Amino acid sequence: MAKVWVAGWFSLFAAWLLHEVVTFGFFHGYLTGERQLGYGIYPASLGGIIIEALVICAVGAALLAIVSFLLRSNSLRWPVLGAAWLTLCLWSYFETAFGYRGDFGATWYWHEPFWALMWSPWLTPLATLLGLIPFLWFIRKP
Repeated sequence: MAKVWVAGWFSLFAAWLLHEVVTFGFFHGYLTGERQLGYGIYPASLGGIIIEALVICAVGAALLAIVSFLLRSNSLRWPVLGAAWLTLCLWSYFETAFGYRGDFGATWYWHEPFWALMWSPWLTPLATLLGLIPFLWFIRKP
């Protein structure tokens, strides 16, 4: 159970941080100084983003550990944990984009900021796979 929690924590953190830093830090200019965060919704410094990501991913990984414990001797453990990881990762992307919505002058529904601000045909799948594949490899044996 601890192995799943640690693997989930760091793989979620890596995928989320990579996607957020590249998208909002560089594409949208928060870390390059091109844009200043006008609202106190999300931290605009790299240190703040890292601390927030570590805390939130630890909570998400705890859910993975609970699922792992409940399915410890089930043959569906691996695919269910992979689907749960993917769900948590995508949820974090949607929530991250939603936090930045105020700086873009839009009143969007919960899903629209992700598609308008964060979705990338190459970065989103790459960041997700760079987190999911190591997670599944690390937890392959109970």
